[in-house]
Amino acid sequence: MKKFLPFSLKFGLKWLILTLAVLLHICFYVSAFKTHSLDKFFLTVTQGQDFFQIPNAAYSFLRGGNLQGNVNGLKNPYIDCCRVNPNVYHPFFTLAVGIPLQFFKPWTAFNLWLFLHFAIDVFIVLFLISKFKKNRYLILALLIFLLNNFAYYEILSSQYHFLLNLFTFLFLYENYKNGDTARAGFYYFLSLFVKPIGLLWILPLIFYKQFKTLFIGLGLYILISLPFYLIPIGGYFFENILVTIEGTIPNDFNIIALLRAFGYDLKNAYYWEIFFMIAFLVLSLPKKVKLFTIIFFMVCFQLIFYGGSYPYHFSILGYLLPLGVILGAIELGLFEKIAIFFLTIPAPIAYLRFILGVSIQQLEVLTFVSWSVIPLLLLILTVYIKTVLKIKHSTGNS
Repeated sequence: MKKFLPFSLKFGLKWLILTLAVLLHICFYVSAFKTHSLDKFFLTVTQGQDFFQIPNAAYSFLRGGNLQGNVNGLKNPYIDCCRVNPNVYHPFFTLAVGIPLQFFKPWTAFNLWLFLHFAIDVFIVLFLISKFKKNRYLILALLIFLLNNFAYYEILSSQYHFLLNLFTFLFLYENYKNGDTARAGFYYFLSLFVKPIGLLWILPLIFYKQFKTLFIGLGLYILISLPFYLIPIGGYFFENILVTIEGTIPNDFNIIALLRAFGYDLKNAYYWEIFFMIAFLVLSLPKKVKLFTIIFFMVCFQLIFYGGSYPYHFSILGYLLPLGVILGAIELGLFEKIAIFFLTIPAPIAYLRFILGVSIQQLEVLTFVSWSVIPLLLLILTVYIKTVLKIKHSTGNS
């Protein structure tokens, strides 16, 4: 009996920690919905600024206006609060999400969307448990997902980005487990439907001969996009894609802002991102690296270099890191553990405010960027060394 006691204590401690993680994750929602008690640990977020762009656009469209939230000279007719951003989402996605929200008062719609996000979080937890209940990294994967600090930015904003996270998660899981399938293609389409970052994956999908995935995903996306490309009301969406490609979006939450703080201004950052992504892809192909790893690299490079990165964008790491760990695509050496640890806990913004006695936005942003980008660079480097160069920290060359 005694020889089993240490294992029982260890097992019980793991589940105790997991229970505390679940409670903390619930606190994310309680704080965002009601108390805002956790706000002091994070950068300032204007609630509703991002969320209301879609119901405003749908409200406007149904009354003869455009899909950016303007009708008869009135801006943001559904609700004009909190410096609402002009709508940038796909026209079809805007209508599919925004029209049902018209049945509710603005802040009721906001809270319902928050509840949907919570339901998706529950789904992810149950999904990981059901698919990997015998995996030795299950509890660790759940902890990374539940404690992911970037999730709070997404929750507090009641953003739409969590749907991109979800469909990317499902797409990568399906591809890793079953390869080039129609289901993987459908999940790929849904990720594009939310945000077109998945267009960057066309090249690796071709190189890896994932033609069924590419044909279904990209084909469905073109099918729903072409009508809006041919009519003026959808022009804003395609113009926004061009702005992104040109790399003219300001750099506030990426490595460019960090380098600029030290007096070095990296020009054409977006092209550097494209260069690094293609270089990693070309170097990885002969090594038969899994598609998951390639797309993981591409997502990380987008977070590091993309001028339009915001804190909530980093929430995708809360989905990809647990999946990578549990699938064995991210091996857990010392450096990986250090990187994941810093990518899970919040940047010391509250401590900074306490020491200074005031909130200095520029300094807080630089603290967030340093805390996020540097561990992410470390993680990319260690994953690259192990999966592409095939060098193991513990044994040397394999």
